[in-house]
Amino acid sequence: AKGAGTRGVVAHGEGTHPEAARPESRDNGAARGRADGAGDARRIDGSAVILASAGTGKTHTLTSRYIALLAGGAHPGQVLASTFTRKAAGEILSRVLERLALGATTGKGLEDLRAHADPALTRERCAELLRGLAARLDRARVLTLDAFFAQAARSLGPDAGVPSAWEMADESGDAALRERALEDTLGALPEEHALALLEAVARGLPAMPHERLMGTLDKAHAAFVECPEAGPWAWVDEQSARLRLEDVALRKAVRALERAEGLMPTNKNGEPDGRWLKAFNASIEAARAGEWQTFIGNGLASRVALAGEAREPAAYHRVEFPPALADAYAPLVAHARGVVLGEAGRRTRALHAMLAVFDDRYRARQRRAGVLRFDDVPRLLHQGLSGGEESASRVQRLYYRLDGALRHFLLDEFQDTSVLQFRAMEPLLDEALQGGGDGRSVLCVGDVKQSLYAWRGASPEVLAALPGRWPVL
Repeated sequence: AKGAGTRGVVAHGEGTHPEAARPESRDNGAARGRADGAGDARRIDGSAVILASAGTGKTHTLTSRYIALLAGGAHPGQVLASTFTRKAAGEILSRVLERLALGATTGKGLEDLRAHADPALTRERCAELLRGLAARLDRARVLTLDAFFAQAARSLGPDAGVPSAWEMADESGDAALRERALEDTLGALPEEHALALLEAVARGLPAMPHERLMGTLDKAHAAFVECPEAGPWAWVDEQSARLRLEDVALRKAVRALERAEGLMPTNKNGEPDGRWLKAFNASIEAARAGEWQTFIGNGLASRVALAGEAREPAAYHRVEFPPALADAYAPLVAHARGVVLGEAGRRTRALHAMLAVFDDRYRARQRRAGVLRFDDVPRLLHQGLSGGEESASRVQRLYYRLDGALRHFLLDEFQDTSVLQFRAMEPLLDEALQGGGDGRSVLCVGDVKQSLYAWRGASPEVLAALPGRWPVL
């Protein structure tokens, strides 16, 4: 679309307002446009990432781009302007309408739009754009990411595994569904698996209140949703097997440690230090009994283990280990690590098996209730938009089922985007950024230091990684 790329300067620093060089209208823009750090100012041209703090004119920049796109011929339904709250989305749309009205009625407003949106604008053109946008407000896509995903999910429907009729679950209703799903899961699992589950979830706690149990389960289930494949959940198995000693080697290592008693530091009387001797005897007892968690969890073995991780000499009560004594401990410390890792791997595999059942039971209850959670929607979209030979056609179906092909993306507060949300957006952004000069554009704005939605999985690293994913940004 003509005018899809605009040039300007974004000024950074608290309380400053963007000062723009006279912009140029362009048929297509795909130039680099990152602005990093307060006080730095760089031109943005076409698709860009802007890293900017609060108070630096981000809304002004977004609305300028939106108006430039309209002036270049873009239909409101072709532009997605998203942020993370309905209030902020309303502010963006209100500012667009207000600035067009000022451009149509005041010299100062027109001068501002000419400087930051399109130098060819006139009062008559501003009035025309204002009337056109007002007549198409129902088609304008200035909304939250959650609202966009909900629209997209309803458009894709069964293609994304979304029920034909659904609504967003409220917190209490969803909690009840998850509790019933947990009961279904425990009833479906063999008793030993159910016990392993409770051990894995509540390990280290003498008692776990119901709310804490469900909160821990929610976190584990979120990890399962991110990675449902069994392989990554069993990553410790190979490491555990590599560290553990065979029976003959283990007995040899225990005997070698028993003979190392004379290597301990001595007191002024030439006798073994009492504190060292007590800890040494506890190590021998634990090793003989095969209590490897106890062996490595405290005393001399724990100091050897920690020193190995820190790559510095081991010490106990501020006395450095004699090298030969540390060497005697080393193979048993490695074996203990392998055993402890193996036990953790067993619990993790049991937890994964349980989570797979829980996910199945929970999704079934969701379908019967006709509800979804906020994070379910981008997950289903990602599944519907990615993978296999049908990926491209699914993207195209999404474009047209949203009642008009999306060609421009203005994404505010992108530091609050979760990995799951990014995955759902990625095919759309990829299509826009690799359009081969067809006038599409992407503008992402945010501040990695201002993420507010960690409780919903926000990942500021996504914003910082965009230029690496798409060098055109």
